[in-house]
Amino acid sequence: MTTHKMVSGIRLILIVVLAASAFWGGCACNCAEKDCMCTEVFISYQVTVTDAAGLPITNAEVEVWFEGTGEVVDCSAIHNRDKGRYCILSDTYRKSLDENGETIIARFSAPGFRTQTEEYLFNTDDCQCHIRHIYGPETVALAAN
Repeated sequence: MTTHKMVSGIRLILIVVLAASAFWGGCACNCAEKDCMCTEVFISYQVTVTDAAGLPITNAEVEVWFEGTGEVVDCSAIHNRDKGRYCILSDTYRKSLDENGETIIARFSAPGFRTQTEEYLFNTDDCQCHIRHIYGPETVALAAN
């Protein structure tokens, strides 16, 4: 067998194994109740916070909560402050969502800038595998005081 055929065979086996593990891998939902196949991917939704010139604000504070329940969202461990990116929702909260969607409110503030509040809508699939962003700004430009 040539080296090329052996490498191609190994690639095929690897692809089959990866596809099978993605298909039969873990399930983040209650698989006994539904015919769900969730991936192990962890989704977080981040918003870029900038100044009026579009430069990232690296010292912003972000407060996030569900509008209907007041439940506070904390995914601050996922912030990427050096790039001005802040997590406002992650798969940690997927069970708080449904297919119809839930409104979350995010308040952005930073020293020397006006506080700005934005509304977002997120939902999930019927298995509640992952969050999905429906609307709300991807970038928030804070105005200077």
